[in-house]
Amino acid sequence: MPACLPTFLPSLLLSFLPSFFPSLPPSLLPSFLPLLPFFLLSCHPSKLSKYYMPCYTLREAKNKAPLSRHSQPGWGEVSEYSPGPSCEEACYITARVVRAGVLGLEMLAEVLKGEEESLLRQEQTEVKCPEGSYSQDEECIPCPVGFYQEQAGSLACVPCPVGRMTISAGAFSQTHCVTDCQRNEAGLQCDQNGQYRASQKDRGSGKAFCVDGEGRRLPWWETEAPLEDSQCLMMQKFEKVPESKVIFDANAPVAVRSKVPDSEFPVMKCLTDCTEDEACSFFTVSRTEPEISCDFYAWTSDNVACMTSDQKQDALGNSKATSFGSLRCQVKVRSRGQDSPAVYLKKGAIICGLLSSPSVLLCNVKDWMDPSEAWANATCPGVTYDQESHQVILHLGGQEFIKNSDMGSRPESVGCRKDTVPRPASPTEAGLTTELFSPVDLNQVIVNGNQSLSSQKHWLFKHLFSAQQANLWCLSRCVQEHSFCQLAEITESASLYFTCTLYPEAQVCDDIMESNAQGCRLVLPQMPKALFRKKVILEDKVKNFYTRLPFQKLMGISIRNKVSMSEKSISNGFFECERWCDADPCCTGFGFLNVSQLKGGEVTCLTLNSLGIQMCSEENGGAWRILDCGSPDIEVHTYPFGWYQKPIAQNNAPSFCPLVVLPSLTEKVSLDSWQSLALSSVVVDPSIRHFDVAHVSTAATSNFSAVRDLCLSECSQHEACLITTLQTQPGAVRCMFYADTQSCTHSLQGQDCRLLLREEATHIYRKPGISLLSYEASVPSVPISTHGRLLGRSQAIQVGTSWKQVDQFLGVPYAAPPLAERRFQEPEPLNWTGSWDASKPRASCWQPGTRTSTSPGVSEDCLYLNVFIPQNVAPNASVLVFFHNTMDGEESEGWPAIDGSFLAAVGNLIVVTASYRVGVFGFLSSGSGEVSGNWGLLDQVAALTWVQTHIRGFGGDPRRVSLAADRGGADVASIHLLTARATNSQLFRRALLMGGSALSPAAVISHERAQQQAIALAKEVSCPTSSSQEVVSCLRQKPASVLNDAQTKLLAVSGPFHYWGPVIDGQFLREPPARALKRSLRVEVDLLIGSSQDDGLINRAKAVKQFEESQGRTSSKTAFYQALQNSLGGEDSDARVEAAATWYYSLEHSTDDYASFSRALENATRDYFIICPIIDMASAWAKRARGNVFMYHVPESYGHGSLELLADVQFAFGLPFYPAYEGQFSLEEKSLSLKIMQYFSHFIRSGNPNYPYEFSRKVPTFATPWPDFVPRAGGENYKEFSALLPNRQGLKKADCSFWSKYISSLKASADGAKGGQSAESEEEELTAGSGLREDLLSLQEPGSKSYSK
Repeated sequence: MPACLPTFLPSLLLSFLPSFFPSLPPSLLPSFLPLLPFFLLSCHPSKLSKYYMPCYTLREAKNKAPLSRHSQPGWGEVSEYSPGPSCEEACYITARVVRAGVLGLEMLAEVLKGEEESLLRQEQTEVKCPEGSYSQDEECIPCPVGFYQEQAGSLACVPCPVGRMTISAGAFSQTHCVTDCQRNEAGLQCDQNGQYRASQKDRGSGKAFCVDGEGRRLPWWETEAPLEDSQCLMMQKFEKVPESKVIFDANAPVAVRSKVPDSEFPVMKCLTDCTEDEACSFFTVSRTEPEISCDFYAWTSDNVACMTSDQKQDALGNSKATSFGSLRCQVKVRSRGQDSPAVYLKKGAIICGLLSSPSVLLCNVKDWMDPSEAWANATCPGVTYDQESHQVILHLGGQEFIKNSDMGSRPESVGCRKDTVPRPASPTEAGLTTELFSPVDLNQVIVNGNQSLSSQKHWLFKHLFSAQQANLWCLSRCVQEHSFCQLAEITESASLYFTCTLYPEAQVCDDIMESNAQGCRLVLPQMPKALFRKKVILEDKVKNFYTRLPFQKLMGISIRNKVSMSEKSISNGFFECERWCDADPCCTGFGFLNVSQLKGGEVTCLTLNSLGIQMCSEENGGAWRILDCGSPDIEVHTYPFGWYQKPIAQNNAPSFCPLVVLPSLTEKVSLDSWQSLALSSVVVDPSIRHFDVAHVSTAATSNFSAVRDLCLSECSQHEACLITTLQTQPGAVRCMFYADTQSCTHSLQGQDCRLLLREEATHIYRKPGISLLSYEASVPSVPISTHGRLLGRSQAIQVGTSWKQVDQFLGVPYAAPPLAERRFQEPEPLNWTGSWDASKPRASCWQPGTRTSTSPGVSEDCLYLNVFIPQNVAPNASVLVFFHNTMDGEESEGWPAIDGSFLAAVGNLIVVTASYRVGVFGFLSSGSGEVSGNWGLLDQVAALTWVQTHIRGFGGDPRRVSLAADRGGADVASIHLLTARATNSQLFRRALLMGGSALSPAAVISHERAQQQAIALAKEVSCPTSSSQEVVSCLRQKPASVLNDAQTKLLAVSGPFHYWGPVIDGQFLREPPARALKRSLRVEVDLLIGSSQDDGLINRAKAVKQFEESQGRTSSKTAFYQALQNSLGGEDSDARVEAAATWYYSLEHSTDDYASFSRALENATRDYFIICPIIDMASAWAKRARGNVFMYHVPESYGHGSLELLADVQFAFGLPFYPAYEGQFSLEEKSLSLKIMQYFSHFIRSGNPNYPYEFSRKVPTFATPWPDFVPRAGGENYKEFSALLPNRQGLKKADCSFWSKYISSLKASADGAKGGQSAESEEEELTAGSGLREDLLSLQEPGSKSYSK
């Protein structure tokens, strides 16, 4: 026998032969063994029932019903068989299992019947052998190893159940059959079933280790701590790849994601993560003291290098078969350090990746029969048929057996195949009607003259037949037409003859899922006078192998019969249901269902004429659906409950089967409303998870156009469905439904857009973009509930060589103007009705440094937002909300300073830009309940709330909103990640922070500092300061320009700790950000954060300095620089810290080198207030929160310093393509801008800059993948925004270590000398010293803590 067949198969099938051939003498069963290889591998399916079964699962061969996992294997049963790793690595074996009667063997049983009686007589004279032995040639022979016998005087021994063996010969009890574990001498522990426990403990060393199913130790895991069986069972799914099978290549594909496990057992944590992630095929473990990091890889062709030999096409006479002499594969991974990482591979991952669900994967060519040989010799080896004598000759055990046969002598009725069942003889018994037929209650008959029903009519002349003889002849004829005839009617319709009318099954059932046949009726073209139904006699064996459909719900089915199975066991009921479908030639499948949720349930069998429309697929796990999959009141999830299909080859329905029609469409589908796409316009992405699928049975219709219209109609009814594909398969048409899966790669030469599909398809249809906006005289408009209608404008923009149309709604109010008494108050909704002109931008908010005389576009009435929607955007588009206040004079000719049109067009998403109050207008606080502050924060909440309420009207999805801000606005916006009000309301799902974070030392201010600043402002504008009420009342009466001039003057001579910003008010902001980050966060937000080397506090104060110069106050520049230098000592101006920073950044200067001092001061304050807090924020979020984290950095002088916006904002919003800047940007900068816009739009849509959608793992082709930020000793990953977009590590590692380690230790030593540290100063250190970074990462660098430049 071939090596791939399980070794127990001969004894296993030997135990089944009595059920196959009940007439065969038991003493002759062993004689069948020499013939088993031929029966298993060589019998052609035209003479045998053929079954393909994986080597890892065998079903109960006696009745082919599923076994419970807890059932004990016995006579005629097989328990599950799980091979070792070698079998799984080698192949999945298919075995053809003999079922039902092999041609001639039942005849053989009759010939041997006399021999059986002779042997039984002989047995009476033989010696009666004791238990544990059997009689042979008048001798008692002990049962060999692997067999036992509990009864004395037996002629044969019983084989042990599968997987068990006796220790020695002569076993006389089944309990002597033990497992390999029970007889092992290594002291391994067994479970209650006698199998090896997955987790073991070494009795000598006490260490825990794992074993596989055969007791072999997993060589790559041993630990002092105890192990659970579940952990070892998970480890059994992996293998540690030897270095000889790994290629370490710096150019290998980047990991899908990386992780530093926060666990006592980091490798176990990574194993768990890879097991739960279907996309993970293998992962690497790198050790960089003191941390362990894991990189997870998906299977792609770039990750595996395979070498084959002796590859041949057209193997075994099959044009689609390929054979290989050998196959050797290696995985390719990146190495992070000097030591090579360990690689752990999911077993079978390479084979599963190389092969796309092969029909058959064979170990040996001998397992397959050449088709030409099969048709030439249509009988099994060892069996011959003589056509002249009609004799079957079987050669068995050196003897020849002959049996007469009339096989093949009679053709079948039209519509049915030839079968091996001999033609029944014409019966002569008068009791035929009671034995084979039953009379039909005519009350169960429904007459439908329009019903088309096949029939056969015979005239029986009265001079030859009496009434009784005619009746007998008609019923006999019905018996002979065993496939066609189910109903017989005898009528005396004329004086000369009787009419015998034969009908096929005419029963029609309603679609109610019930366990009785009350809803079934016979539908005939006319009412019969007397009608007989042939009794259904089920075969003992199942003829077909039924496949479970991966669908939970079937619609439009045609039920043939309903049979209750509640009185039977699940196994027997399932077996009977299969035989009911076997008995009906029109049956295409069946449902084995529990139709009641009551205790005990009601199990029923529904045989089906058509499987209808199959929906609610199990393929995608319900990740995304358009079809109605509400839980029906039936159990279909639990195996074996579900829907089953008859083999397609056996599924050619005879012509007399009833016709089935698809549900009629309410509206006719017009192909003109769909775009037909070629396969060349798609990219197959097997990682896609957002799809739905339905199968339409070809038994329901052979009209492909009808199926196409049905699927297109279903998609057209759902806004989220944009793409429908159709692929014809055996027995069904497969319809796939997708959301927007278009992925575009943009370049200066144009754009290349492809659809991402999970699988190939013959027919691909795309729904044209349907705008949710309406157009009044070519003006886009959108209704706003409870208000009125926004009237916008449409603008054509050019990106490279491509033109896009973008609808713009500018100056949309999200809150009432904060004027008069609303100044220093929480934003309130604005009640407006009618039409709102949204065709031009509105004024921006006041900022320090804004000059009144040149700022007509600045006002306190500034709470407006702008919405940019690319035309034909997909429904439920992702949304970006970007908070930014433009400086005076930036908006010109009706164009907003930040135009979201370009990012919206490139990313196919909706961009919203919004203004909010800053400075004294947004954050003035009296330190009391009178004016608590944080108005700017609340403005952002109001804008985000407006987006949640109204963005659907623009085509956006409120569940897919990203929050974004730049510079100081990013400091403010990042606080929303830490407040319960924003996160609990789920106002956003992702955050983009461009140049700021909540961990900046000056990001928030205390009550006391806020009160001091309010008094200083009041004094500057000559307001009384005796009480907070007087201060606030006076400040509300001052013109906005006066307040802005005053705050600018104060800021010009003060440092960052005197900025007006968010206040810890105990309501909206309840605690410092550093303390909030140390808590366990319940929010899941993806974070993309970055910085620019051109950023800095001096740069940000440019407008303030220019304002002071315009006022003639040149001396304030020196005071401002001195204040910045003092701020390096922290909020309390620690002289020691300031001195250390002065030395480290070379701030010693002379009047002759003031420019050098300015650059050094900018470097110092940039690191302390901007870049290092950004890195701390990313580290804290990656360590404490749930969500992806990505970081970038823009190198020095990359961008246009003449613009207010820094390079990251310039490139992210496509400024190089603005008409106003035509000629100012190079082609290289435009190309870089396109790539950054694609990175950002990917992140906004999927939470990962590498993937265009959440449900896809398609890596970008426009640039190298962006690695995720992973805190580690070697430095965190980040993307550098320069021409080639390289990946870097360890941004500002030395400079930030100066602040996080040296300065922290300096403060700690001073505080220790003072005898302790107050809670307040400790909190200040967390916020302003960036000591949080050391606390979170636990970085300990060797050597001295001194620094050199």
